[in-house]
Amino acid sequence: MICPNKACNAEFRDGLLYCPSCGRLLDPSSAYTGRPPVDEETRRRIMRRRVRLLGWFAAILASSAAAAASGYGIYRYVTRPRPPTCPDHKGVILQDGACPKKCDICGKHLKPGGTCEDICKDHPGIHLLDGACPKKCDVCGKHLMPDGTCAEICKDHPGIHLLNGACPKKCDICGKHLEKDWTCADICKNHPGIHLQNGKCSECEKKAAIAAAISKALESFRAEKWQEGMNALKQANVPESAITDPELQYWMGCCYHRGYGGVAQNGAEMMRWYRLSAEQGYAKGQYRYGEQLALGNSSLRVLSDVQEAKKWLREAEKQGIAEASRLLKDLEKSE
Repeated sequence: MICPNKACNAEFRDGLLYCPSCGRLLDPSSAYTGRPPVDEETRRRIMRRRVRLLGWFAAILASSAAAAASGYGIYRYVTRPRPPTCPDHKGVILQDGACPKKCDICGKHLKPGGTCEDICKDHPGIHLLDGACPKKCDVCGKHLMPDGTCAEICKDHPGIHLLNGACPKKCDICGKHLEKDWTCADICKNHPGIHLQNGKCSECEKKAAIAAAISKALESFRAEKWQEGMNALKQANVPESAITDPELQYWMGCCYHRGYGGVAQNGAEMMRWYRLSAEQGYAKGQYRYGEQLALGNSSLRVLSDVQEAKKWLREAEKQGIAEASRLLKDLEKSE
């Protein structure tokens, strides 16, 4: 054993190793390592450092094993084969056999946000079909219901979209299906816009009632049943605009002329009805109108107009009214 003084020879004394020259206690291991003897504190410090070195070495081994498992570093080429990559996206490693950069439905390249170009913006996750969203109505663009129908499609007429909440194929009054000409089957053909009630048109029934009342009034006036004729017109509420028959107009003039049928005598009304009848070519109406103009009627405040009277009397004469011929002769004699 070598003493730190390098000039002394070691010797055992009482089981311990001492330097015979200087008397220093020597470390027995120094006989094999050739290192100088150390005290207890130094020995412990050395042991702690060895433990730390062993810990670092173990950590390096663990990180190397993790790197080998993940496929990075030198272990990537040594310990495991190179993982497969996507042929369309070079350098992108497949995950469970699928490319994370490719849409698993349409196969197109994903956007940087990880979304497909063919996914509907309004319905995320829904792919377009031929450029259109299967969840969107191709007419109004609204979201489809779960059964694939649009909320704006008429239930009674599939495929027909509502307009302002109403079906263009449905009548907004009776709700029935419209015909090809966009008219309702229950709308009266003679009175557009008037719906039938129990298959009958109110306007047609009113018109029929007026026609029946006019026919009854004519029969009554011809039989000189003046009151009965006027009552028929009043009960049916026949407006004056509906009295277009020239014969009935003539009889109305007679009623106002003589005060028949419960109406008061009225020269203005008499002349109005006589003129309406005359203008439609009714012979008796032409004669009566011309007669009143020729003779005048002070009680009814009808002024005489001989020239106008001759005009209408000649028209009546052409239709065979003998009284008109006699009155024309009298007028010519008086001149």
